[in-house]
Amino acid sequence: KLFRDHMEWLRVHSRVVSRLEHIRAVPYYGFALQVAPLAYLFKREDEIVLALREMVARYWCQLNVLRNAHPDSELSLLPNLCALFEDLVAERAPQVVRHLLGLDLAPLEVVFPWLHLAFAGALPVDELLLLWDRILAFDSLHLLPVLAAAIFQYRTKPLLHTTTADQARAILCETANLNVIALLQVFLFA
Repeated sequence: KLFRDHMEWLRVHSRVVSRLEHIRAVPYYGFALQVAPLAYLFKREDEIVLALREMVARYWCQLNVLRNAHPDSELSLLPNLCALFEDLVAERAPQVVRHLLGLDLAPLEVVFPWLHLAFAGALPVDELLLLWDRILAFDSLHLLPVLAAAIFQYRTKPLLHTTTADQARAILCETANLNVIALLQVFLFA
């Protein structure tokens, strides 16, 4: 349901912006979730606005584009990130993918909101800011699908014991005790 809500919001947003060209930006679904963590870093509102403007211009705008980027492009558009996630999770946790599909749950249904909002609202703020720090350091949104696949790999054993899609969703959405840096390091270097 959340996946479909996100897709519908993006479709409506694109129709509104295309009709009202004098409007430069319409806040998208989950925008406040991406703004709120910045309040932990900056005291003054003008500092938050400046940081937000840079994050939107450099990264978050790419997460609201529903077309594939050209292979030679440096952009990491949402469909490309979704495809990267699907490739990574199929390679590193194929048994989980088969099990979830058997429960009628496509892994991307769970992960799409994570990718679209750069894990805002899905991770505790301290872990979210560590992830965003790595995105800034590497200047790449590719860490988003890598982390999503790492979570699937990390949760393999409990996921294989689920008997319903709701149980699997609950396990995947339990992110309170995740260590983002450790998950990324194990997934990338182990």
